[in-house]
Amino acid sequence: MWWFPLMVACGSPSPDVVAREGGGGAREGQELARVEAAERVAWVEREAAGSALYVVDHRGLAVVRTRDGAPDRVALSADGEQLAWVASADGLPAVFTAPYADGAPVQLTNRSVRRPKGQPPVGFVPPPVREGGLSFEGDELVWEAEGQPWRVRWSSP
Repeated sequence: MWWFPLMVACGSPSPDVVAREGGGGAREGQELARVEAAERVAWVEREAAGSALYVVDHRGLAVVRTRDGAPDRVALSADGEQLAWVASADGLPAVFTAPYADGAPVQLTNRSVRRPKGQPPVGFVPPPVREGGLSFEGDELVWEAEGQPWRVRWSSP
């Protein structure tokens, strides 16, 4: 059984040492993504003021990776080196990616969406609608939305 001890810090609801057990999954209000081979875990914690994307650092401490845009629907690459998530950008949901440990997020979708007055956005790419719906496949992120598959290329720095 895989387990990952971590100290919840940086504003998480519980400041105690906890263990996330591989068979247990996420608590209510959480979405969990993990890569056992790389011993990496990332999760979204829904908080009263929005949500935060957490990762575990090299010391085993939980740290806030981002709160920008109310992150949601997190995924980890197979090697655990890359994160992907959905967050709001300019009022529209978008898919972002960033290195697990550190580095600036890159917005992959809905960067050039036009919003004609009184009309739906032009060029809008819908995000995954369910938790766990975003996944890495090689150099692409894939998900399903509005009844069809979506694929977006990403690249590491």
